[in-house]
Amino acid sequence: MVFDACTWISDHDVQEAGFDPATRKRGKDRVAEYTYLTCDFDSDRGVRLAIESSNISLEEVEKKYSGKTERISVNGREALFTRKSDSTCSVDIQTRAGYFGITLNRGPETVDSCDNIVDTAAILEPSVGKEN
Repeated sequence: MVFDACTWISDHDVQEAGFDPATRKRGKDRVAEYTYLTCDFDSDRGVRLAIESSNISLEEVEKKYSGKTERISVNGREALFTRKSDSTCSVDIQTRAGYFGITLNRGPETVDSCDNIVDTAAILEPSVGKEN
């Protein structure tokens, strides 16, 4: 099952990760052969959090961003760290259906988007549930 990141992740966890739960906004979901359920949050430090769940495998993500990924572990789950650009980093965590993705986008004059992304992923990962 692809879990819905916009409804399954608590305000408490979003706030603990440093983002404002009041800014929770549904992203551009896509439901087809490849499914993406997305949610966006803002912070007071100029960094935007985008979370999504998908039925895409980590291997497909790794292939798409060839040479930009690094295999890591988040709370014991296989994951990929990807520096997508100078202002965007992501951690995609393996789930039974595909992956749970955490992406940080920085605005101008803000900290590196990769700062603390693994910590953010570790805070949000338990929301997936061990059965997923």
